[in-house]
Amino acid sequence: MIPKPSPGESVPTRESLKMLAGDVQLSHALVLHAAMVRVRSQLQDESCIGSLDLSSLVPYLNGSVVSWPQMRELRSVVQGFLESEHVDSFRAEEVSEELLVLTNDLAIWIVEGYYRPESPAIVSQLAPDLQPAGLGYLLYRYYENERQWLCEDELGPFRRLFECWINAIWDGKIALPLPEAIQTIGQLITWLTNRNPAQISGSIRQTIRELAEQN
Repeated sequence: MIPKPSPGESVPTRESLKMLAGDVQLSHALVLHAAMVRVRSQLQDESCIGSLDLSSLVPYLNGSVVSWPQMRELRSVVQGFLESEHVDSFRAEEVSEELLVLTNDLAIWIVEGYYRPESPAIVSQLAPDLQPAGLGYLLYRYYENERQWLCEDELGPFRRLFECWINAIWDGKIALPLPEAIQTIGQLITWLTNRNPAQISGSIRQTIRELAEQN
């Protein structure tokens, strides 16, 4: 229940209440994400499997606190694990992989819904476990903004290049946090290009060079 304002206090607006609700959900989503990261790290340690505690995830599974669309899948994974009579290393590995996919999806949901970084500098300010989602979001939005200016022959190679970069983030091939010197999108494009120039198709080489020169 929302308390009534005292005399002289302003009445909360619908927009302010919406923002407050969003802040509350974000705080819960961050706690859930941290708990999922912690559980997965324990699953990777065979000595912890027998005593694994999933109680930190249970309060969120009904979806009333965090309206993440994949909550049903998380609930299925947790319930399946809890109902297992015997958890061996093979089952733990399977659950760990399922949990990795869901943990990454939740990170993307948090970043897209609440942070929406507009530069590499802002990505580097995110919590370490959210930085892959932040950098992936930044590159994807940049791709979406720039592709409208490309001719038909450039679209395919341009899309494949950005897909390659984003996949490299999630595969752990791009170390995070980014170097401190990378503050702008132009500096990021330059850095990514220099890591593997052979990835750049000849049809978009000039375009990428021009993008790298932007601030």
